[in-house]
Amino acid sequence: MTGLVRKATLLCVGGALLAGAAIAGVPNSTNSTISGSSMALGTGCITISDYPSMASCIPLVIRDANNNAVPGASVVLDFSTCPTGDVKICSTQNPQGTTLASAPTQPASAICGPSYTVTVAADALGQVCVIPKGGTNLPFGHTPTAGSRPTCCRIYADSQLLTTVVVTVSAYDLNGSGTVTGGDLGVWLGSYLGASPTYRSKGDYNCTGTVTGGDLGQWLAGLGAYSGNTSLFGCTSFCP
Repeated sequence: MTGLVRKATLLCVGGALLAGAAIAGVPNSTNSTISGSSMALGTGCITISDYPSMASCIPLVIRDANNNAVPGASVVLDFSTCPTGDVKICSTQNPQGTTLASAPTQPASAICGPSYTVTVAADALGQVCVIPKGGTNLPFGHTPTAGSRPTCCRIYADSQLLTTVVVTVSAYDLNGSGTVTGGDLGVWLGSYLGASPTYRSKGDYNCTGTVTGGDLGQWLAGLGAYSGNTSLFGCTSFCP
């Protein structure tokens, strides 16, 4: 009888080890985070913009069920269910960062057509900070409330659906000049910050659902980054 019990115990332990091995390295929504919160909560936000300032990127960390990082995870941002024209992505994407305000070192690619996705690899710590390049046909972005923004970006990691989040379409070029200058700041102050309590997403750079002085800091950081990287601004073409 003792031998049978020992065998049963060994089988149970072996089964638990196999189960743990099976889930190791597989992205898990509860342990993976977006802006520091569990993706399982479904409360995150992704910003897309005409200029991908890493000061405004959204940090993602991909972890498995054992709470271990998933190094090099393939992260896919799927915009295929977003309203056509209200959310547009550029057919060519700039590299993304690994953490907030870090150098853009992670190559990103877009797939147009029905897929409508942006793909980027996490780093060795499972981290990537994303701000896809894109825009909108809406003059002020989504308005008049933060609730007007669509919840339509599905986030996958290694083909595992982790969450679906809100999309905030922002813009640094607010006067349509094709450049980012102090003139855009004047537009932001008058038409975005001054529009409170009416929400206009083009002036919301930190994805909070409000337009405040915090966004001014993000815009100024973007202006500083833009001055040395003018070639990264705007789209060569939007995905159809």
